[in-house]
Parts: sequence; structure tokens; C-alpha cells
Amino acid sequence: MGLGANGTISGAYPSDPNERAKWERDGIKENSIKIGDAWYDLPSYAGSFGVPMMIAASIGRNGGINENTLADIRSIAGSINPTEQMANINDAFGSDKSFGKYTQKVVSSAGRALTPFGSLMNQLSKVFDTTENDTSGDTWLEGTLNKLIDGVPILDHQLPDKTDAEGNPLYNPSVVQTMLGAAGAVQGGGEQRSQEIIDEVNSQLETIDKYGLLSDPNLDGILKDSGLAAFNKAKKGKQLDESDIKDLKDGLVKGVSKDGTDTAYLEKGQYDTNLAVLNLKRELMADDPSTKPSDLKDLDTAIKRGTVYKDNQVPYELISEYKSIGVDEWRNMGNPEKDEYDPDMYQKLYEIDQMLTEAGVSYKEGALDKPKYFAKKSGSGSGSGSGKKMGTDFGTLSLGGVNAPNVRQYDMSRMSGTSNIPIINIKRPEIVHKITQGSVQ
Repeated sequence: MGLGANGTISGAYPSDPNERAKWERDGIKENSIKIGDAWYDLPSYAGSFGVPMMIAASIGRNGGINENTLADIRSIAGSINPTEQMANINDAFGSDKSFGKYTQKVVSSAGRALTPFGSLMNQLSKVFDTTENDTSGDTWLEGTLNKLIDGVPILDHQLPDKTDAEGNPLYNPSVVQTMLGAAGAVQGGGEQRSQEIIDEVNSQLETIDKYGLLSDPNLDGILKDSGLAAFNKAKKGKQLDESDIKDLKDGLVKGVSKDGTDTAYLEKGQYDTNLAVLNLKRELMADDPSTKPSDLKDLDTAIKRGTVYKDNQVPYELISEYKSIGVDEWRNMGNPEKDEYDPDMYQKLYEIDQMLTEAGVSYKEGALDKPKYFAKKSGSGSGSGSGKKMGTDFGTLSLGGVNAPNVRQYDMSRMSGTSNIPIINIKRPEIVHKITQGSVQ
């Protein structure tokens, strides 16, 4: 199991495109053992005696019995044959699901199996050619002929070099290794590139973990499918590849709008997770050259608001009310003569508006540093104060005695004694009566 876990014994070719590309880049061959800088086909050497070793290695490599382990077992069973000729024929009916390539394998492998010394010639072609050959062709016939030529010494030199996904040529084993039956050579340049990719993936993983997301229990109920699989893989300490890290990042920020105004985490009252995914979303957008500066500014605003919500434990229901209720409706909540009269909600909306305004992120359109709510004034201004922690139960007001302004304010500069009742000054017109005989003028 240890040999499988550390990559010394391989299994079936992986179905994941990124992992398959890594195998090709590194020179890994299926169902083989790595000795020195070459891969040797285990079934060819050990036959059925190698089955227990390969199955144990598969379990160790895949962390138990799962889909990948079963795929390895199917590959192992199909690769055990009594002769090289039978192995070639079996390979023709093997693992390729493309019908065109499948029939090309049938013809080329059957031809090699039926030709005297076909297997020896195939080995000699590798001895005299330092690189693997690209046998693909524009047509089915061209591809089939290329596969036949690939097994003929000297003639195979006319074929172009086979390269990995990044255009690097793939090299054959040395002469000695080939004579000893090596199936493929370790590709030094490919392994170096694979290590660079691993380092890049791990760097991105560190960025994610910087916000505590990998240890966040809230994500188990949010992540789905490939994103959840990558998350669990990371938690177990397994190496993630490029597709894993992409699935993980996409899953973490799924449901987070471009401007970050709402997330599933905020709705659930998971303030820390909400802030973490907002910060991650911003980093991902900052790395994208197509992101507009205004979009990053929107995310910065959302992060500041998320901090206010977290510090004051603002309930999501109140956040939703604040975002949707306009200033006129809010004023009606504070007016006893209106049907919408609701002094408690009137006060609470005022409190959250003060908190966000102090942070410079209120919901006042075009002026986030100004309060969204304000009373109509006929005289002096309304009170103001600093935001304090708000209970999640919509309970007692907690702004330290600072209340929302009265909807109606009076000019109190002219008082009658100490009655505190505003004086309504009525100026009577001066009327001069002239009385004459028989009429009043």
C-alpha cells in the first residue's frame, strides 16, 4: 500500500483530464512500477503474481476501496496475458472508448502480434529513437499507418515527436532500460513542471485557508458535488490538482453576487463565513484582468458592511428591511397618525443606518457616508450618535439613549413661560372704524 501511496506503483490511467495530463507530462505508465528513472510494466514481469501487489498499491494510492480502486482492478485484470502477442491483442480491445482510435489499435496491435518478431521490432524501434512518436493522423487510415510504422525501426524516425500538453517532447527510456523492458521513461522536465503546478495550487489553497474556510464547519452544508469533493480532499491533506482548486473556489463563492450584497452565509447568520467568502471573492476578482475597478469597490463596500453586521450581530431580517424600506416609508413608521406606525422598527432601522453611515457604507444612493434616513425639519436638526451592539432578538433599544428623530419638529425658540408648549403667534390686523351717521365705514 505504501508503494501505491507514494506513487512508486501506478494504476489505471486516471479519468480526470488534468491528472491524465500530469501522468503524460511525468512519463507515468499504467500498472507499472517506477525503478530509477523508468517505468516497468508489472503484468509483463510478474503476471498473475503481481495482482495482489497492484491491488494493495491501488488501495494505498486511492485511500481505500472506491471508484478509482475498482477502475484499477479492471485495468489490472485486462492486462494479464500469457504472451506478449496476446497482450498486444488485448490492448487493441482495451481502454480507449473512441471508436476510431479503438479500431486503429485493433489493426496495428493485431498486425504487430501476427508479424514474426513484431514485439522485438517494436522494442528495437524504441532503442534507435530517443523520443516517443506522435501516431495521430488527420484521417483514420493515416493514424493506422502511423501506428504500424511506429513499430518499425528506422522508418519510425519520419514520425513527429510526441509532446505533452505544453509542447515538451516525451523521451523513450535509455537503451539499457528498453532492453530490460521499460515501458516508459521518467520525464524530468515534466516532473519539474508538475511540481510548479503543485506549488501554484498549494499557494492558492493557502489563500483560501487564510480566511479559515478549510476548517469552517458551515461549508459542509453549502458546498455541493465537485466543490464538496475537493473540500473534503483538502481537509484530508490530499494533494489537489488544478481542477480541484477551481471547483473548490467556484463552490465557495457560488451564490455570492458580483457586488457582494447578499450571500447564503449572511442569511444563515454565519457572519465569519460571510466575511471570509467575500474576501476570497475579492481576491479572485482582483486576479482577473477583466474585472472593473468599480466591481472591486462594490466588494470593498460589502466587506465593510459585513464587518458592521458581524460586530453588532445584526439579524438578517433587519438587514433586509433596511435595504428595502425607503425614507418616506420609514418616516411613516414614526408617525402616530399613519397606518404604518411602528415605533420599534422605526428606531431599529435608524440604529442600523447610523452604524453603516459611521462606517461610510450606508444605503443612501450616491452618498454612502450620509444617512439613508432623515426626518423632515422645520427647525433645528435631529440627534445623532454612535452605533452600539444590537441584540438579535429585536429587543430593547441599545444606542445609549440616542433615539431616532421625531417626525414632526417644532420651533421651540418662542415659549410661553415654562409650559413648553409652542406659541402660535397670531397677528391680528389693525382695523380702524369710522362711525358716521347712518353707516359704519
